Amino acid sequence: MLVVAGLPYAYSDIIKHEGCTYLRRASHEELGLFTWEEADEAFKKMFSAIMGLKVDEENIKELNRASYGHPYIMQLLGYHLIQQINEQDPGKKYKVTEKDIRKAIEYAVFAYEQRALKPLLEEIPNNEKAYLTKMSEALDADRLSETAEIARGMGVSQNRLSRPRAYLIDQGIIAAPEHGKVMFCIPYLADYVKKSDSMANAVKVARQRKV
Repeated sequence: MLVVAGLPYAYSDIIKHEGCTYLRRASHEELGLFTWEEADEAFKKMFSAIMGLKVDEENIKELNRASYGHPYIMQLLGYHLIQQINEQDPGKKYKVTEKDIRKAIEYAVFAYEQRALKPLLEEIPNNEKAYLTKMSEALDADRLSETAEIARGMGVSQNRLSRPRAYLIDQGIIAAPEHGKVMFCIPYLADYVKKSDSMANAVKVARQRKV
């Protein structure tokens, strides 16, 4: 039996390749975000299965907050936390510290950005990337962006943005929970598009100056 875990945005393209017929025959199940309670239970179950390891309630809550209930991020957090512990030669018993948690989150988020967010953005057309950038800049306290403000930021009418908006919704990247407002559906993407955009600007300037 072969079980493969991956990210869903490229699945429909991958199964079209001639050598991937086994994926077409396989059972395909997409996991959504876990609730707070489901993620909490999963972390506790995972850590309780490791003899001698103690992770207190507050540290599990911190991992839960960092994961946003995303199964892949949860996997990365668990991996990097255990790796962080093993590097310290913990012996038979070990109590996880706040520093361990901070390091695990730092490494897991970086890995997630490189393995998930970076390839995702590389597949998105430029106009849709620009939409996401302006959307991230227009986020309010409730993590919602007004479509009118996005249009103003891009210097076009809202009608001109109906196609990129529909594309991003169809791909599950954003959602429209209220009339005239959109939200990000993918954890950490709002911050990453800003970072990616600033990096692209730096490269553009460097090329212009022939650094």
